[in-house]
Amino acid sequence: MAAFAGRKRQRQKRGAAEQTTEPIVVVAALFAFMMAALGGSSRYDAMQLAILLPIACLAAGYGLLKSWDNDWRELRTPLIVLLLWTGLCVVQLIPLPPDLWRALSGRGPMTLVADAIGDRNWRPLSMVPWRTQHALWMMAVPLSTLFVWAALGRKSMRFAIVTIIAIALASALLGILQASYGESSALHYYKYSDPRQPVGLFANPNHAAIFGAASMILIAGFARMAPRPQPSWVFPSLGVIYFTLLMFQLINGSRGGLALTALALGCSGMLFVIEKPRSRRQRGGTKLSNLLRSHRFSIAAPLVLISVVLLFLLYLADRMPALQRLSAAGPLDDLRFRVTPILVRMAGDFFPWGSGFGSFEDVFYAYETNEVLIPSYLNQAHDDWLQVVIEGGLPAAALLIAGMIWIARTLIRLWQSGREGRIAALCGAGITTVLILGSGFDYPLRTPLFQMVAILLLGILAHLPATLRDRQAGEVSYSHRASAVTEPAMEDGTP
Repeated sequence: MAAFAGRKRQRQKRGAAEQTTEPIVVVAALFAFMMAALGGSSRYDAMQLAILLPIACLAAGYGLLKSWDNDWRELRTPLIVLLLWTGLCVVQLIPLPPDLWRALSGRGPMTLVADAIGDRNWRPLSMVPWRTQHALWMMAVPLSTLFVWAALGRKSMRFAIVTIIAIALASALLGILQASYGESSALHYYKYSDPRQPVGLFANPNHAAIFGAASMILIAGFARMAPRPQPSWVFPSLGVIYFTLLMFQLINGSRGGLALTALALGCSGMLFVIEKPRSRRQRGGTKLSNLLRSHRFSIAAPLVLISVVLLFLLYLADRMPALQRLSAAGPLDDLRFRVTPILVRMAGDFFPWGSGFGSFEDVFYAYETNEVLIPSYLNQAHDDWLQVVIEGGLPAAALLIAGMIWIARTLIRLWQSGREGRIAALCGAGITTVLILGSGFDYPLRTPLFQMVAILLLGILAHLPATLRDRQAGEVSYSHRASAVTEPAMEDGTP
């Protein structure tokens, strides 16, 4: 009776604990939904931000309140980098004495104007302060995501993976509908978006394609690493979602996205080639025969076959806009390549303190040459690595390098932790490579939706080493118990 009462009290405690975590799960789900619905544009003047930013601030406060006493060791480095980045935005808005401000690099034209009108006012480091204020407010999105992740506790991993896959599927389905209904469709709900291309939940087709490629790798990695057994519908559903994303990638129209899709397919194939640790009941036979009989082959083979057939049909039907754009204009004719020398010169002129976060659009007018004058304009540099240096200078570059070092060290730790860790490391390296290359020809991480997804991916990466250790420890303890049960007894009856 005492033992039964003890177990009953434990069940009641677990039920109470689960009930206390329900509100944060609801908040996290609503926050992710609003980000997916309203956070696909990087423009500062998108009217959706009037709703999104207050929601992000409220979610940040609630998440911080719920996660204040949690263990932050795994998320310590991402938290420090985000807080320092926020502090750098604040520093750029502090007014400086006139002489100190004039000594900053890149302020020559503004100094001439100030001398001409006799202006001796104190000015901040940022050359466009109101845009830097907006950048400061936008830090609420990654911070709120990190706080909500920490508040979710043990449910954070499953929530993050399911959320990213669900958003990827919704974006792909919406993009396919946009392609079906044409330019006159109201499904392009951002004011500044190309109605001729399917963009999904984003305003920019490149951002949608980069997100789709990263999601394809995540799905493949999850299919390999998901604990067994799973419900019978899980893996077929993952295959359908993967194929839907692939179909959207092929009709998206982004040339860079098409290249990243090929990278995602290659990385997905490598994930299914790497062997996991052998189980206790592993069947005999060669590695090839085991592979052909495994569930991995039953998932991968139809996907590869359908993908090849779809590629061939789309090519014959001339329905791959990215290939059409490649044949219509060479890469050197693209504006992104033509402005690269100007961007490099801007980075050198404003080094080491930068021009201020968010100031690129206005500062670029002073550097624009006749060769790059077109009816449209550059609101971003289309090379996020250079833009970070232009706007944030050496401090921003140092924070970026620190974050990349942390990611690399975590991936190395995963790779050294065994075969399952190598699968996780390859998946993480593939997604990181997609984001690095994508940021080299566009600016996906400047959209609120992509910022939320990036923080969720960082949370997964930070949590994976401990998760794999716990899983391996559980398997070892189970194998010890199983061997103790099956070991034959000695003649005297003792085990």
